[in-house]
Amino acid sequence: MQSLESTDPATIGGYPLLARLGAGGMGQVYLSRTPTGRPLALKTVRPDLTAAPDFERRFAREIRTSDRVRSPWTVSVVDFSPPGHRPLWLATEYVAAPALSDWVAGHGPLPTAALRALAAELAAALAAVHACGLTHRDVKPSNVLLGRDRPMLIDFGIARAADDSRHTSTGGVIGSPGYLAPEQAAGGAVGEAGDIFSLGAVLVFAATGTGPFEYPGEQPSAASLLYRIVHEPPRLDGVPAELAPLIRDCLAKGPEKRPDSAELAARLRRGRVADDPRTAAHEGGPASVADVWKDALPPGLGADLAAREEEVAHRCAVPPHGQDLRPSDTGTSAGGRPPVPATAGAGPLTSSLDHATPAAPYVPPPNSPAPYGRPAPDTPTPYGPFTPDTAQPHFAPGTAGFGPYGAPAPHTDGSARRRLRWTLAGSALAVAALVTGVLLWNPFDKEATGDGSTASPTPSSSAPALSTAWAGVWTGTGPGNPDADGQQHPRTESFTVTLTLHTAEVGELAGKQVSNIKEVGTGREVGCTEALELRSVRGTTATFVAATSHATNRSDTSLQCESGHLYVVQLTAADTISLGDEGSQSAGAPTALHHSRGTS
Repeated sequence: MQSLESTDPATIGGYPLLARLGAGGMGQVYLSRTPTGRPLALKTVRPDLTAAPDFERRFAREIRTSDRVRSPWTVSVVDFSPPGHRPLWLATEYVAAPALSDWVAGHGPLPTAALRALAAELAAALAAVHACGLTHRDVKPSNVLLGRDRPMLIDFGIARAADDSRHTSTGGVIGSPGYLAPEQAAGGAVGEAGDIFSLGAVLVFAATGTGPFEYPGEQPSAASLLYRIVHEPPRLDGVPAELAPLIRDCLAKGPEKRPDSAELAARLRRGRVADDPRTAAHEGGPASVADVWKDALPPGLGADLAAREEEVAHRCAVPPHGQDLRPSDTGTSAGGRPPVPATAGAGPLTSSLDHATPAAPYVPPPNSPAPYGRPAPDTPTPYGPFTPDTAQPHFAPGTAGFGPYGAPAPHTDGSARRRLRWTLAGSALAVAALVTGVLLWNPFDKEATGDGSTASPTPSSSAPALSTAWAGVWTGTGPGNPDADGQQHPRTESFTVTLTLHTAEVGELAGKQVSNIKEVGTGREVGCTEALELRSVRGTTATFVAATSHATNRSDTSLQCESGHLYVVQLTAADTISLGDEGSQSAGAPTALHHSRGTS
């Protein structure tokens, strides 16, 4: 992490730039943060890539598609540049952890135990990606982060946009040549089997310090590497004997001869059951390998992670240059708020939610078209179509669950007194999920649903759209519910909500809501992030429904958030949104949200 240079802008898309994280294949990467202090990696796109025909459209489509993957091993997209803006940029969750490439370069190959745990984690990560019908296409050591809880697979979905533009403009091949599958190196179609080949190559690097088609100390040309990948067997010298057969299968020249990700994950689990009874007890779920990874961290990694986390916390807590940042001419986010007209709030509003009257609770119609929308700062929600998730929140013993805005839900299991269900019921609108959540929208394909079908917005009988007066980032903090009984209603000491909105038609996704709620005593922060679909606009009142909902902290697998909550809000001033008494409410939530000047 390096300090900003004099030529770096103070903000991009309204997000403050705090430090340089490095330069990737797409462009410069910066450390940034959300209004609530959550760290972000903000990546800018090189001008030569954006000059390619139709690149911007593909870029947005791939970002939207990538956020369909919800797993503990992938980071979420938080925001990206609006249509026509230059430079193009992308903001994702930031993981304060070294890349596998950097760690091996500085500390040598991973010990066998860490290598086995890494293999199991990455196989599970790819299984989650492939289960969504998607491929990563750029699995390589620099895209694997050695996190504290588990390795993370980053830059999912971005390689495809760059790959397409390179083929369009030059017919070349993009990526790290030493980790491409033979079919990819030959310029052919790449599917799930290509990710498996790349995973095998990454594991060889982790075990030996060099890729399977390189020799120690050499720096072969890209052409030499591509030839070896297609025509020569891999070098597995130094790979532990117990993993060599599996890695060899991954590196088979023919895609049909490689195991798929689910089979690979199962083989790794079976191979480790005899060694660790915890794996047998939890086989199949994310917890089946998480504890083993924590126990197998390479020497020195724990201290390295602690130092990184401390530095990130410090930088994200202190605004750059010691003052509040205001938006500069470096651009706004797709959810950025344009200047408020003199008649703000008096005319029609444009948003991306479905249709419903503000005064009556909304019941989603059967087989209603999937909404689509656009992201806002803090926690991610999917780009593109959203299908309402009807799952009710539930939590492991000793944890608390959340409903709308991530607020506590009533205790419903008399036999398990420690099982607390959190719902948002009370006097204030459950906005916590709105505050931390991120709504991702497709600024280019308003009819594409992402699954090959189309969704037509349902016309509104009132106003046609959510106006620019609503666009931007709105935040507020409520007192929480410190006097709750602690059983049916958990005690909370603060309730922060961040709402990000952009202009949208009725029936589209209009933004996101993110909540951060702190429990009394434990200091634990929980909350939900919701993608909001515009249901209706009447004068200065807008109605939204939560099309999707997930835990703001995606690593908290004990928390599940429910969708379908109805929210009614009113633009009472140019810089104030009031939360009405109608719809889903939450005790202790803020009663008003104010426009965040530093992030518009």
